Amino acid sequence: MKMRPAPLLAAVIIGTGALLGVAYAGFGISIKALTAAAIRSEAGFAKSPIDDRPATMMRMVAQTNAQTMGEVKVLERYTDDCAKVVLSLIQPDALKRDGSRGVLQVNTQLNVCTNGQPYKVSRK
Repeated sequence: MKMRPAPLLAAVIIGTGALLGVAYAGFGISIKALTAAAIRSEAGFAKSPIDDRPATMMRMVAQTNAQTMGEVKVLERYTDDCAKVVLSLIQPDALKRDGSRGVLQVNTQLNVCTNGQPYKVSRK
């Protein structure tokens, strides 16, 4: 009787890869959580992989599976929970118009609080 361990080994490898894929897909935080972390930190800076809808859309536009990175830097604090921040979304390995690959970076400036609500700056 012949032993056929190859299918079992293949199933274990595929199963392990699927588990690692699920764990990797869940790695990262939302833009809101990253922004709150930067506002609460004394350094006024936070950087982390992003795993939410805007990051998914960036990966689709850039035609890549590389992890989207997010950076938030506090420019000015209004209160303990509100600040003016610069949010940068960085997508490595993005497809360029000429067919080569490079980095796609989108920057925006926000007046925001840790609860995600916009902060209204009074003009004097």
